[in-house]
Order: sequence, then C-alpha cells, then structure tokens
Amino acid sequence: MTRTIDALTQAGIDYHLKVAIGDPSTEVVEIAKKEQADLIILGTRGLGAIKGVLMGSVSQKIIQAASCPVMIVK
Repeated sequence: MTRTIDALTQAGIDYHLKVAIGDPSTEVVEIAKKEQADLIILGTRGLGAIKGVLMGSVSQKIIQAASCPVMIVK
C-alpha cells in the first residue's frame, strides 16, 4: 500500500484513505455508496477460475453489489 500512496502523492493526485472492519465486499460497497463514488477500482490476487469460485471472490461480490462501475486491475 505504501507504494500506491507514494505514487499518488508524487503525481499530485488527491486521495482519502478509508479503513473498515468487516466483510471486505460489504464494506467496500457501503463506503462507495456513502461517498457517492463514480468508480470502484480493485486489485486482484489472481487466484484462478476454480480457486476463485470455490473460495468466493471479493471482486466478484463487489461487481454484483456495487451501484457504480467497478474496474479490476491485475
């Protein structure tokens, strides 16, 4: 996360860091709603199709529940 914060700061991009405790997909979707986000950008761990299905993908849950577009970055 430090690399991301450093990159944003060096590029002069304004950001607000949010920390939440709970189910990741639920928390991300709720924060996006409260902040009236235009876009959710997520990184992916790349577990693969089978393992992702068996374990349940946070990214997939966010895509299904979000009221704004979601961008997945690998």
